[in-house]
Amino acid sequence: MRGFRLSGELVIALCVLALAAFLAVDTFAIGAQTYGRVGPRVFPIIVTVMMSVLGAVLFFQAATGRWRAEEIKTHRVKPIAYIAVGLLLDILLMEMAGFIVASTILFICVARGFESRRPLRDAIAGLILAAVSFLLFTKLLLLDLPAGSIWGVG
Repeated sequence: MRGFRLSGELVIALCVLALAAFLAVDTFAIGAQTYGRVGPRVFPIIVTVMMSVLGAVLFFQAATGRWRAEEIKTHRVKPIAYIAVGLLLDILLMEMAGFIVASTILFICVARGFESRRPLRDAIAGLILAAVSFLLFTKLLLLDLPAGSIWGVG
């Protein structure tokens, strides 16, 4: 390779591949017991494979010059702060308020971080997505998600 330079794009691609390798190691450390046809490794394997493919595609595009990120001219802290506050509130409220409320608040904060100016629409969309996710995980996959202790059910 003539004039090889480790660009930011290549670093990102290598980080995605490293994350995929970490996921693969952790996935195969999961016990192999099965609960019918689908064992506990199925979804982590799917995520690992998809992450590996993504990392390989990003690496190829970065190495061949097909992916070049624009240079950032100004740093904006507000969007990152909204998302960070949303994550913090999600962690703090999950047990007390429950998955649906905490996830709805996270959705609103992330939408605001992406400069959405329609908080009511964001709240409704977040509530619907959180409620559907809650029902899918608790009823279909039989996983326990916190319903919220303030409601007297968690």
